[in-house]
Amino acid sequence: MERKWRLDWGNPRRVKRCRAFLPILSLSCVIAGCGSGTGLFPVTGQVTYQGKPLEHGSIAFVSPKSRQVTGEIERGEIVNVTTVHANDGIAAGEYMVAITSLDQSDKFKNSMAPPSIIPVRYSEVTTSNLKATILPNNDNVLRFDLD
Repeated sequence: MERKWRLDWGNPRRVKRCRAFLPILSLSCVIAGCGSGTGLFPVTGQVTYQGKPLEHGSIAFVSPKSRQVTGEIERGEIVNVTTVHANDGIAAGEYMVAITSLDQSDKFKNSMAPPSIIPVRYSEVTTSNLKATILPNNDNVLRFDLD
């Protein structure tokens, strides 16, 4: 016997339960960062290696209180910092940071694992010793000088 599931909107108790649940659902969406990106702030900045702008790479922001956030490094500039949607920014808080930059020269063009341009310790938040503090309603311009 096949049972068909349907909502009985004529049942006042069911309608009352659904209406009671809507504010909770809306609040959870705001907390999770749904919608227009409320609670996320733009991040820019510079990354240098041995005193020169890092030509290319990626950057990751990790916090036990929120999801991992990623960005790109282009000509020494931190760009496209993304939590959910492209370039939507990052939530306020304390973050550990990892930076990766791989050799993209023709010599390693077809390599599955090109070597790192910067010391490998920077590619893990546990060994990079890099940190960032993101403040609400702030420009959040970061600077990382790698040696």
